[in-house]
Amino acid sequence: MASHLLAVALVMCLSSTAQAKTDVSSPHHITIAKSSVEQALKTLAQQTGVQLLFPFDLVKTLQAEPLRGDYTVMQALDILLKDTGLSGSLTDSGVITISQIDLNSNGKGKDDMNIKTKKSLLATLIAFFATGAVTQGVMAQDVNNDGQTAKKQNQIDEIIVTAQKREQKLIDVPISISAISGEDLDNAGIQDITDLSYAVPSFSTVDIGPGNTVFTIRGVGNVRGNSPTIGVYLDEIPASMTPIQSLDLQVLDLKRAEVLKGPQGTLYGQGSMGGTIRYITNDPSFEGVEGSVTMAVSDTHKGGGNQKLTGVVNIPVIDDTLGFRVSATYKDDSGWIDQPLVGQEDINDNELSNIRIKGLWEASDWQAPSFLET
Repeated sequence: MASHLLAVALVMCLSSTAQAKTDVSSPHHITIAKSSVEQALKTLAQQTGVQLLFPFDLVKTLQAEPLRGDYTVMQALDILLKDTGLSGSLTDSGVITISQIDLNSNGKGKDDMNIKTKKSLLATLIAFFATGAVTQGVMAQDVNNDGQTAKKQNQIDEIIVTAQKREQKLIDVPISISAISGEDLDNAGIQDITDLSYAVPSFSTVDIGPGNTVFTIRGVGNVRGNSPTIGVYLDEIPASMTPIQSLDLQVLDLKRAEVLKGPQGTLYGQGSMGGTIRYITNDPSFEGVEGSVTMAVSDTHKGGGNQKLTGVVNIPVIDDTLGFRVSATYKDDSGWIDQPLVGQEDINDNELSNIRIKGLWEASDWQAPSFLET
């Protein structure tokens, strides 16, 4: 495992704000006593303001020559690194990298840290420089055998939800919510509520048949009673009818799906003792006519063929005033259960037709004053 890791030390000498790139061609008055290469490079960075990137494991046991006088950065490096087997090179970004000289290729090659690896490391670190950070740091980067840097970018997206009947940042809502955007739903191949349960913690389903599904959120299920204990909503419309019967809603053309965990009776009266599942559909757009059509075919073992056709179309009728968005699904799934006594085959087949029309009418340009906004 150790062969796959490269310890990289980054030495910077910056003020409390970001500074301009150091001119490495100008001489600097440099005074460095005889010390380790690591300490000498740190001192050089402090006295010249240059940014250095070097492999810590290679320099920690080496000694550098003393230095006193006026030198450019590259001249100083040549003296400090004399007889160490290391050399310095300047990148286009103004950062100097220290690497090991490959004697088998006349000094032109590098050790395991090839050019692609160094550029990838620098690309990651330059973003750090731009923030104006003000310390001397040590960073570690994973590098594989091909010399490619494993990049891990943590992005914090601002998620807007309407669980409390108004648009709010997810972080500001005092409710346990799992929100999945429409793009993520498509990328994950989520097509119905059963698929959705695989992506949401503490939410499970038991599919009894089309339109008959048992939902369980945090151990509370909708099996018994005369009304559902888990609410299912399409926008603001309840889609649950009995404890286990609800509209067989399809995950199509959604802005996001929200699963609210725990009692939601204050805002969602229909079957929300255990939680609420909300499908938030996309609004019509005034930008122009657009749409998409998808078709899928499959085969059921010991059954027959299956077909699924979906379509979405956005139609602006009056510029910036009136528009409609239509989403439709047709699905024909063959069964696989036979009843020989009555001479029937594939008795559990099902056919689904689902169409949704949503309109948007902006009757005026009036907007609520700022003091009414939340």
